[in-house]
Amino acid sequence: MANMVASWATYRRNAPRLKLRVRRRPHNIREAYLAEDKSRWCTSFHVHAINRSAADVQVEKVQMIGWMPSFWPVGVAMRYAFRRLLEMPVIAQFFDFTFLEGEDQKVIPAHGGVRWVLADLISRGPYPQRWYTALMAFQLRVTLTNGREIRSRPMPLRRVVAEHREVYKAGLAFVERSKGDVTLDDALKELEEERKGTA
Repeated sequence: MANMVASWATYRRNAPRLKLRVRRRPHNIREAYLAEDKSRWCTSFHVHAINRSAADVQVEKVQMIGWMPSFWPVGVAMRYAFRRLLEMPVIAQFFDFTFLEGEDQKVIPAHGGVRWVLADLISRGPYPQRWYTALMAFQLRVTLTNGREIRSRPMPLRRVVAEHREVYKAGLAFVERSKGDVTLDDALKELEEERKGTA
């Protein structure tokens, strides 16, 4: 019995303990505004994967997946229908992304971390005005080579798109007003104040 307890304690101590911190903010927005590159006038996902265990962990894949509240009072059939809805091409396309930074960082060292910047299609593509967008939310899922999955907090689609529009609007305002005496620092400061006001 004592050996079993000791083995369990050792496993718990050495088992992978990964935490995800996900924030949305522009990526190199100063350069994007100056270059008037509208394709980059949006938010990106800045991910910090933190390994709190005493062993290195290997990442197999990083994904964005649809999310459904577990407290919804729906039956098994409704949950199945919702999962099928998320798999439809018109919906699944919103969860595609590309790495802007950190794609090659697949090993998270013990008591260390790695950072990724993801360019999602949710805030870069056309935003569909459909009834299901009010229900859509998603998570970032990291799958380790041992099969364990770690997920971020759910992120509502409407909020992500609203943040994208704020950044895009600030870019348009900067380009228009840069013909006068408005500086880029002024535009970035105004954007930050707007984001705080809507938080």
